[in-house]
Amino acid sequence: MWMTYTLYSRTLDAEETLTLLMPHPHQVQEGLYTQEDLYEKRRKLPVLFAMGDEGTENNWWMRASFAEGDIQQRIAAVVCMRGMPVEEKTIRFVGEELPALLCALFPFDCEDMAFLGWKRSEAFLTNLVGSPYRLLLAGEHQDSAAAMQAALATLTSKE
Repeated sequence: MWMTYTLYSRTLDAEETLTLLMPHPHQVQEGLYTQEDLYEKRRKLPVLFAMGDEGTENNWWMRASFAEGDIQQRIAAVVCMRGMPVEEKTIRFVGEELPALLCALFPFDCEDMAFLGWKRSEAFLTNLVGSPYRLLLAGEHQDSAAAMQAALATLTSKE
């Protein structure tokens, strides 16, 4: 299930529109989990924050990958945001303000968050070291679907 959500950012002094994807509570994956499992897991979802290249729209990841199907198998949420320049205010927004706002509003596990950017956006990832994200992932695949699948697998693996 996906939704578009607009919030006001004090850091950016602007509204920011995000695309949120969460597992639908009625779409049980046969053999993987039961509906009761899904209801329990949806109370505290691991969350992957995904940002495209600078200039991309907030729904780019949703359109360019199969994230909607992947989250049903991996039981995780994905927050898609527009590609932003590497600036102090955008680093503060992505690394501090955004996770705090969304964890207060949605059933996200604030102890289990990851950020996915592209390998070519490594400067952005470097600036997020020390942020609340447990994992900072760089999509190395030219195929965005493969990058999303790899990121979700890494986030939801129990190792």
